[in-house]
Amino acid sequence: KEKDGKKKQKKKEGEKEQAQRKQQANFFPRGCRPQSLPNNPRAFLVLVFLWGMRWLVFSAFLWVVLLPFAPAQRNGALWCGACKGLFDEIEWRIGQVNPQNKLEVGSFRLDNTGALKTPQSVQLSRSEAFLTEVLEQVCAEMKNYSEFTVAGNKEYRRYQKRPGDTGPLNLTNFGWSVDVQDHLKLACDAILSDLEDDVMEFYRQQEDKNQKAHNKFCFNYCSQNQQRRNEL
Repeated sequence: KEKDGKKKQKKKEGEKEQAQRKQQANFFPRGCRPQSLPNNPRAFLVLVFLWGMRWLVFSAFLWVVLLPFAPAQRNGALWCGACKGLFDEIEWRIGQVNPQNKLEVGSFRLDNTGALKTPQSVQLSRSEAFLTEVLEQVCAEMKNYSEFTVAGNKEYRRYQKRPGDTGPLNLTNFGWSVDVQDHLKLACDAILSDLEDDVMEFYRQQEDKNQKAHNKFCFNYCSQNQQRRNEL
């Protein structure tokens, strides 16, 4: 009887220990459970702490690595200002070129029918070579733009005078910031990257000189900003 009692007691202790270890194992997510668990409760708590720290460090690593690729919320007014400024600068540079200046494009060659094709004469300011050079340099002009506060709303426009401009600078409600200028340039680069082919084609084929490019291309960047103002 005494032996049977000891066997039963050992059996109960074994079942209790097994249930405890099963409960400890269930604490860890499936696939992340350690191969062995300590019998000492204090050692088990240390193991839980170390396991938690491992996943905390891993999560922090993922956050640091993936954060630059997360979509940031756009500053609608800044992107709208960058888009308008982009086309203001392009059109100013086009306007500095004498319309009488021509450039011959193409070469003497035979077409599919055997007819001789001769170079065509186009306005220099509408040539692919000139426009390519302008588009490569235009976003650097964002260093001359900054933030203005008008009736509680943020606007982004040029504050520096261009060559040949006379009169004092208009710095009413002006707020200068290198960070703002950097963000304007990044926005300008991104917009131009999306629209470069369309912008090039627009200026090469532009027939109506009164048609403003920013009315055509900046709608998507400025409409959300205008909607936000209306809500305010």
